[in-house]
Amino acid sequence: MTTPSPSSPPNPIPNSHRYFENRSCEYFPCHDLPEGKHLNCLFCFCPLYTFENCPGTPIWLESGIKDCSHCTTTATEDAYEVVMDFIFSRPGEYL
Repeated sequence: MTTPSPSSPPNPIPNSHRYFENRSCEYFPCHDLPEGKHLNCLFCFCPLYTFENCPGTPIWLESGIKDCSHCTTTATEDAYEVVMDFIFSRPGEYL
């Protein structure tokens, strides 16, 4: 796993409605990502947190709290498609 540093070369992926990287954030980088992946800050607060069966990799604590601190499902450049596919596959369940 590698994590981009604020001083690493610019990301080749342009900022858009599907992706952006906020290197000025005090928490950047907030996730360890696999080699070749780029940190996507679009879903900084995961929109899938309220779903018990989200496509991510949460850990359920004994207290019943969902711990997503090690999940990278919504933190990569592929996050937009993952989130939209999940939400639109469940009409009426979201919001």
